[in-house]
Amino acid sequence: MRQVSGDASLLRRLNSAAILRIMRASEDATLTELARAARVSRPTAEGVVDDLLAEGWAEECVEEQGDRQRGRPARRFRFRASAAHVVGVSIGHSGVRATVSDLNGGLVSVRRRRLAPDTAAPDRLAATVEQVWLAAADAEIAVGDLVAVGVGTTGVVDGEGRVVKSIALPCWTGLHLQAELGARLPVPVVVENDMRLAVLAEHWRGAAQGRSNVVYLFTGNRIGMGLLIGGVPYRGRTRPRGRSAGSPTTTGWPSGTSWTTRCRPSPASCAPAGRAPSSRSRGPGTATSAPARRSGTSREGWPPG
Repeated sequence: MRQVSGDASLLRRLNSAAILRIMRASEDATLTELARAARVSRPTAEGVVDDLLAEGWAEECVEEQGDRQRGRPARRFRFRASAAHVVGVSIGHSGVRATVSDLNGGLVSVRRRRLAPDTAAPDRLAATVEQVWLAAADAEIAVGDLVAVGVGTTGVVDGEGRVVKSIALPCWTGLHLQAELGARLPVPVVVENDMRLAVLAEHWRGAAQGRSNVVYLFTGNRIGMGLLIGGVPYRGRTRPRGRSAGSPTTTGWPSGTSWTTRCRPSPASCAPAGRAPSSRSRGPGTATSAPARRSGTSREGWPPG
């Protein structure tokens, strides 16, 4: 039976994704090697590579002087990791760290700020945003040009980036961290439990490379564990989703009450040192002092307008 629903543009995108994935997994490859691995014809592979070169996702390897051989050498191509950048953020008991990296995980810049364990939640949020802006400025990258900001935090985190439960950070339970940071940063934000991200990192770039079933155990001022089963992070049979049992909406907080309103009265550590940052603010807020303006490091400037 003849297939009617043939979409050439979709097929080309699928081929592009396959060749880019192969290129990223290898140090470099020729057109013939890419075509063979992607199971496409050489002319198809050549057309896809030309598009990737034009879009900046791939680059042609420069032949070293000592590697030259007789005859015309095969052209070799590799994934261009510097085509885009991301920021990884760690929010923990003792501080905040923001790291800018390329698409292969290569570190570009790092910013850290130590915080007292009882730092108010709005102040911790403001410090997080501040470190993202400063790390991007150090890397001479505008925050708006980042692909995404990935955030790992202590506590139980649901699929929407809400902290369902946290015993380590004041007023962190019930905080929709992904929404709060997303309102302050002009870039997509994804939030996950830090131990789950840690086991993924070890699987990708660390000691667990090539392993599908991994147990990651963290011991320090607390004990944490991340599980990888079949190459997928394990959430458990009763993984939290939305307003799960034990979340603030089921333990006495009136529906519709904002997080900043809940955090102000008690305990005292939940109250911000200054005015709580607006949920619409794109900058680091007013709870911490803003650093001096830096020129020539970020097109968006500091602090953001």
